Amino acid sequence: MPDPKTAQRLRGLILSATELKAMTQWPDALVEDYLNLLDNLITIANLLDIEIDQKIEEIPTNFLNGSIPFVEGNLLVEDNTKLFWDSVNFILKISGIITSEGRRKGKVRITIADSPYDLKISEENIFADTDDGPIILNMPAGTNGEQHKITNTGSSNNDVTLNPDGLELLNGFNASEVIRDSETFDMGYDETEGWWA
Repeated sequence: MPDPKTAQRLRGLILSATELKAMTQWPDALVEDYLNLLDNLITIANLLDIEIDQKIEEIPTNFLNGSIPFVEGNLLVEDNTKLFWDSVNFILKISGIITSEGRRKGKVRITIADSPYDLKISEENIFADTDDGPIILNMPAGTNGEQHKITNTGSSNNDVTLNPDGLELLNGFNASEVIRDSETFDMGYDETEGWWA
């Protein structure tokens, strides 16, 4: 249900004809037309608010009083074992253990002494210092949603050569990418499309 309802908001716009005339210096006919227009809008809004309330009430549920619905699998469901409303303290509470399959963002600095370097999944921010020579980076086998950001921090015209793992695609091809001085290659992995920057 809308809160506040549309009709209630429109009612808040109505002033008495005397106040309106004093504030605007409008002629009586214009004030009368304005008030009639607002009255008609309020009538329409009341009908719409009633229609919306009825539609909401027509949605079938078997939720328990005080349960917290949420969406799962594109359907509205309830799960009282995880979420519940504390009606004494007026707060939403979560029970159970929250877990994550994510990883900590790691960063690594690579120099010519490390080349060729096999990137690890946990290394999301890679700074390749090519001032002393070119660097070769070998990508790990991709996992869906994995991301890496590689920056060539050098300024001596040496490149970073980035090689995909096995037959994986890198920007649509199973071929190396070159990252030049001061360039950043920000990429993510999709299980059907491979690596994309």
